[in-house]
Amino acid sequence: MHRSREALLPSRLADQRGRRVAFVSHCLLNENTRHLGGAFRAGAVPEVVSGLLEAGVGISQMPCLEQRAWGGVLKRLLLRAYGIGGSPLYPLRRPLLRLFASVGA
Repeated sequence: MHRSREALLPSRLADQRGRRVAFVSHCLLNENTRHLGGAFRAGAVPEVVSGLLEAGVGISQMPCLEQRAWGGVLKRLLLRAYGIGGSPLYPLRRPLLRLFASVGA
């Protein structure tokens, strides 16, 4: 009986892959991509990387959801609001935050 091409391919192209992969957010692998004030390490998070490597698990880097949602490392919109206490815009901060938070829900 003939085996399908898909069944023959793994045996003909055998290698050392373990076929296990973890999908990890970029900001968990590298804290330099986090917003200002949000990083607790100087760079990569060794516990995440070394733990996966020791277990023989591959790593596929995913985009940082925080960076996508809030605008990146500097949070440009947040920086514009920094120090507005006492200004006419200050009372609008809570309604705007609720509006922004409800969009993702």
